Formats: sequence, C-alpha cells, structure tokens
Amino acid sequence: MVKVLGCFEINRAGTLQQLSAELAAIRAERAPDHASAGAGSPPAVAGELIAVADQLDAVLHGPNPADAGQELRRVRERITALLALCEVAPIVDGGELDFMRHEVVSDRPAPHVGLVDHIAETVRPGYRWRHDLLRPQQVVAYVDRIE
Repeated sequence: MVKVLGCFEINRAGTLQQLSAELAAIRAERAPDHASAGAGSPPAVAGELIAVADQLDAVLHGPNPADAGQELRRVRERITALLALCEVAPIVDGGELDFMRHEVVSDRPAPHVGLVDHIAETVRPGYRWRHDLLRPQQVVAYVDRIE
C-alpha cells in the first residue's frame, strides 16, 4: 500500500491507472472553461497543433523512425515553435509522479525500490498554456510488484 495525496491508500500493483483516471476527472473539473474564457484563453489553434504533433510523434517514434524522413522532423520542430508562439509549452518530466501533471497509462516493475512511483517513460507529452494544464503528460510508471 502507498499513501497518495496524503488522504487515502491504494494497492500499487493494479490501481495507478485507475487513480490516474480519477485524478484526470478532478483536473477537468478544476480546469478553466477555455471555450468561454475569451481573451483569457489559449488560442484556438493550440488544440489542433497538439493533435498534429501527436500524429507526427507516432510516425517519428513508430517501428521505422528512419522512414519518417527529415521533412517530418522539420514539421514537428515547426509545430513546437508555433505552440511556443501560442504560449503553449510541452511537459516532459522525469522523476517522481505528480498525479496532477501526469496520467499513468501503463506500469512496469521498478528495477529497484527507489524508483517505485517514478516515471519510467513518457508515452505522450503533456501541454500547458501559461500556468494552465491543457493535457497531462501520459506516462508509464514504475510500481512495486509484490506477488
């Protein structure tokens, strides 16, 4: 068992993904309503740029990244620059899990106990606009497998 957010305990082996999904709902409730926020909202193009960036990442990090070619890499770099102009920044953390910034989509056994509840790998980067979370970083988490 591990204490999470100082308020309840979970069994690490099978519930990190469930906890991450529940916290995603909490993040959604707390997120500002960007659609009706007017001048205080991220540019409309930011969501589309994030979607295109994800599609490019799937090609660039797929089974044959060499086939993606230099052009796709340049397009990905341009999208990152455009997102920066919109004040949208990627979140690609390492280290300990922060359930308000990270969504656990999978887990794997930790190679040693010191890495339990840490990020093993990033599946998709998160994004923030100014200080608002647009999307959490999707990660694989290290867990302690007690059989």
